[in-house]
Amino acid sequence: QRPGLLLLNGVVYIGFSSHCDWGPYHGWLLGYDATTLQQKFVYNDTPDGYNGGIWMAGTAPAADDAGNIYFAVGNGSVGVGNDPSNKRNRSESVIRLNPANSSEPVEDFFTPDNFPDLEAADLDLGTSGVMVIPGAGRTVTGCKDGNLYLLDQNNLGGYHANANQAVQTINLGAYANMHAQFTYYGGTQNEFCYFWPENTALKAIPFNRATGRFDDQNTITSGIQGPVGQTGAMMSVSS
Repeated sequence: QRPGLLLLNGVVYIGFSSHCDWGPYHGWLLGYDATTLQQKFVYNDTPDGYNGGIWMAGTAPAADDAGNIYFAVGNGSVGVGNDPSNKRNRSESVIRLNPANSSEPVEDFFTPDNFPDLEAADLDLGTSGVMVIPGAGRTVTGCKDGNLYLLDQNNLGGYHANANQAVQTINLGAYANMHAQFTYYGGTQNEFCYFWPENTALKAIPFNRATGRFDDQNTITSGIQGPVGQTGAMMSVSS
């Protein structure tokens, strides 16, 4: 049980991956009444397939004001048969899930166009959390191949074999394995998303609310090298 807990509308949501990545397993998101502990919600992200662990470097699932839940899924089955766009079996994906619709909870998703290569090389999506940038209609996540994906919260982008439909892609380099969490600071003049994966320096990436994109050309990079090995920094931002 890797991710943190999400308390949303009186329900505690708990994400599961696997023990030491040993198969067979599935990724699960379970919801329990915060007062009675009665089970309220069950979602299996690979019901017809394999794996699909919800890892996210310990980050809890995110939520928006409408009650949707956002999380990322690691290695495993994608789609059904020859249809990688099927909403069942959504490994290697960022998912927007509506827990109020228990029969068809997946409302939207994003899967990188190179997911077969990510799967084959163990460079899966899902090792960092999914952060909702407050009031901007944007989410951001990271992939083991060094890519940050800025996504439209209302249209995550689905799967397209020839070109990703992400709002923006920023590559932090092959050594940024993305076992880390995002943090956000919204000041009176500037906004930043902070990220510090292993083997890289801490970065403060400006977010331009007018364009809905990162101003990555003005990223501030710390002079101090980050953690080495396979866990990045877990940060918080004070008031």
